[in-house]
Amino acid sequence: MNKRFAGRKLFVGLDWPFMGGASEIWFTIIAAIPITLIWSVVLPGNKILPFAGIINIALVVPSYILTKGNTLKMVILAIIGIPFFLFVGTEFAPIITDLGLATKAIDIPAGQLISNSSIDAPVFTYSFSFFLQCLRGYFVPLALAVYWCVGYFFYARELNKEATQASTDESNQN
Repeated sequence: MNKRFAGRKLFVGLDWPFMGGASEIWFTIIAAIPITLIWSVVLPGNKILPFAGIINIALVVPSYILTKGNTLKMVILAIIGIPFFLFVGTEFAPIITDLGLATKAIDIPAGQLISNSSIDAPVFTYSFSFFLQCLRGYFVPLALAVYWCVGYFFYARELNKEATQASTDESNQN
């Protein structure tokens, strides 16, 4: 690849199994299991038990990247983030159940719901999927969309600072 892309930087996107060798990821996953079960029992309004998604890769891997592998911060993010996954899973449960029933993809007993407790980017997914509910006077998705956009702005700004600093450091070394 260096021959084909001489003089240019090549970035390769990696899926989480490539980072699976990081012990911080596995420690946080194991620590998050009882936290997830506790949240699923005590969280008001929660209607799902996240057994299929108990190992929440969608939460732990981004926290690894965000915290640069700081295990304590990863566990804190898990404690804070798990309720979002459960809330979004609960909100999507009727939609996912109706889809399963309509397509006859799965036999769902009456009164039961199916869902996904590991929806990627739950705040983004929920806020932009239910955004138009603000027309009915329900502003939680709108508030979360604003929250997500502000968070994205600050995170992108931080990444730009890091890239600029790395570029400056690289040019100073040459």
